[in-house]
Formats: sequence, C-alpha cells, structure tokens
Amino acid sequence: MISQGMSTVIDLTGKSFGYWTVIDRGPNDKRQQAFWNCVCLCGAVCLIRGADLRKYHSTNCGCIRIEKVKNIIGSKHYNWKGGKYKTKTGYIRFSFPGGKSKFEHHVVMENILGRALLPKETVHHKNGKRDNNRPENLELFSSRHKPGQKVSDLILFAVEILKLHAPEKLA
Repeated sequence: MISQGMSTVIDLTGKSFGYWTVIDRGPNDKRQQAFWNCVCLCGAVCLIRGADLRKYHSTNCGCIRIEKVKNIIGSKHYNWKGGKYKTKTGYIRFSFPGGKSKFEHHVVMENILGRALLPKETVHHKNGKRDNNRPENLELFSSRHKPGQKVSDLILFAVEILKLHAPEKLA
C-alpha cells in the first residue's frame, strides 16, 4: 500500500488487468484520483485510472476491438447490408471484397457498355434522382456535366408518369 495524505492507495505495480500490466504509479488528476502507467499486450503504453483497472472497465487499449473488426468484413460484419449503401450525397455505392467500392450508376453503365468507364466519362441521372440507377435513367457524357436535368428528359419522365398513373390527363 502507498500512503497518500489521509487515504491509502493500493499498489498495483506488476499486476495484470485484462491485457493491461501496470508499470508504475502515474500522477493524480484534479480530483486526486490515482492513475497508473500501464502497458498493453500489443505494446501500447497508457495512463489508466486505478478504479477503472480494478473494476475491469478498461482491459485493453482497443487493439483487440480493432483486430476483431479487421477480421470481420463483408457479410460476416454485424452491419452488413448486402454490400450496398447510400452515401450522404444520395448516391448508391457497392462494396467489393478488399475494401473497394464503386458507385452503382457507374457499375450499371459499365454493364450497358460492356467495358469500364474512361477517366473523363461521367454518368448522368436524367431525372436528377441520384438513387435511381435504372438503365433508362442513365446517360453517358464524354466529359463533366452540369447539375440539373435537360427539359426534354423532364418532359419524357412526366409523360411516363402520366401514362402510368393518370392516362386520362394525356388526352
């Protein structure tokens, strides 16, 4: 035991808590709580509060979690959604093994063309909906395109919607 003023601190030097091994005593914090210099099995050194060690609130530096997540990829990962997800900007992306991903509209256009897109080629969504990757909604541009839709495309989609939902209004 280490005496410190009115209270005594239990000496944790050399003891193990999970993956941590206590090296020596560290400084107290503002509330006079005891901290200890610890080394993890992976070699990381960290300052840990004594109470967290004794109650097993801290058992490693995070290396174990990182290692587990590295090994759980693809369909084995808890958050797997079929390799398809929506980005913050509204596009759909496909995940492939090895951590690579591609926009769905690029994959669809490459399948239509039967080849990979060239570096300057871009794919445009005719109706402006970034998650609508049906082949009839996509068009290939040989260079960058401006945002928005062509009026002719908007008219075609309006007629298509009217035919489907309100054919009497086309008369």
